[in-house]
Amino acid sequence: MSLHPEQRKVIPNRLKYLNPTLTDYVGRTTTKIIPNNAGTFNANSQITIELPQSTSNFADFQNSYLSMNVQLTNAVADKVSFDDSSASFIKRLTLKSSAGNVLEDIVNYNELCAVSELLTSSQGYTGSVGQILDGTSSKFATAGGTPNTYSAGGADRIALAKAGGRRCIKLISGILQSTQLFPMNKGLIIEIYLTTAEEAGGGTDAVGASTLTVTDVAFILDSVQVSPEYQIAYDQQFNTSAFILLVVCNLV
Repeated sequence: MSLHPEQRKVIPNRLKYLNPTLTDYVGRTTTKIIPNNAGTFNANSQITIELPQSTSNFADFQNSYLSMNVQLTNAVADKVSFDDSSASFIKRLTLKSSAGNVLEDIVNYNELCAVSELLTSSQGYTGSVGQILDGTSSKFATAGGTPNTYSAGGADRIALAKAGGRRCIKLISGILQSTQLFPMNKGLIIEIYLTTAEEAGGGTDAVGASTLTVTDVAFILDSVQVSPEYQIAYDQQFNTSAFILLVVCNLV
């Protein structure tokens, strides 16, 4: 997708690689990237998404996201829903270079996501859409947990888990949340490890066994092509300097 001729074509201070921080856009593209092991994923599965290497693209992770269909069902009761976060079904998130070097490794990702959403979500969101989509409040109005005590969004939240639905998630990560454009000359591998159905939320009020199903997974990557002059300068800097990026987050 090319930019409109009158659209602002200068990248602000988002390229901090010892080069001039202003450059002209050449273009912008959005790419849907399917996992290497595409298919249906269940509890304890690993999803591997490999973002392609490119010598001319910088990833704009501020406009990129993970997309998937997620379903949580129970063999006996219709009282299960996802736990309190938009990513309660993700146990671990690992980012690697194309060579396999670990850049980030976030264990107990679902807990980190829950805390982050609790601290950063507005009251208006947590009291309306958030309580259904992200589980920002209890699905029951009382501790009894009977169908007659569902909170305003509780029944919708349970129905959404049973029917399944598409979730578009902004992943929490030092790299994937950075405002700085990320060079794709070495690629990037995203590894997502699913948790059990019980930990995702199926064990809270379940009578029988619960089943977690994740399908139609894709990473929507937004990338920017910069001016040839900047690209040449960046390549020279990259080839003559060595740098290591290592971020490890372990929430226990």
